[in-house]
Amino acid sequence: MAKVIFLSLIFAVFKNTAFDGVYLTGKKMELRPKENKTIFSDGAVMKHSSFTFAAERIIHYETKREAEAFGAVKIDSVDGDYSLRGEYAFYSIKSDTASVTGGPAEASLNFNDGTMAMLRAPRISHSNDGITAHEDARLNYRNQSVGSPWIFYDYARKQLIAAPLISLTFEDALHSAGFSADELIFLRESNKIKLISNVKGKIILK
Repeated sequence: MAKVIFLSLIFAVFKNTAFDGVYLTGKKMELRPKENKTIFSDGAVMKHSSFTFAAERIIHYETKREAEAFGAVKIDSVDGDYSLRGEYAFYSIKSDTASVTGGPAEASLNFNDGTMAMLRAPRISHSNDGITAHEDARLNYRNQSVGSPWIFYDYARKQLIAAPLISLTFEDALHSAGFSADELIFLRESNKIKLISNVKGKIILK
């Protein structure tokens, strides 16, 4: 009985003070005080006011206020605006930023009109400002495909930026097209695309 009370007391204090409003659970929990870390596994879940973070294993580093997640990583926003998938993730509790990697990492952006854009890249990071795809990034939205080493979706402005734009391709019943440019800006609300500087490409009528 004393052992149960002791473990319950440790967990209550740990949950309320160490996570800065971020709560971790798992079927298995391993405390390593000398290493200043706690390991949650077997259905590990980290809950934040704006997202839920799930993985096979999550390690929380108390002193650094950081967490690492391994295996089948899933980050879902509470409001349903986005979700991220990968095999590994790093989360900074202090800065409230996350980085997901995988083969590749994926992010789905769910828009108010019911449409969804899928973003894939070796590494995808998330912050309060938006979602960034790094390196060989590709975005698919409706009949359009965008390729760029850097793609950023701005939450506040509701716009997507790709720079430089390696490729923009799209196809419908009447035509197909392919372009490249120094920069692409996709204005989500007006559904318009702007290509800026050194624009090259062609449109083929069917």
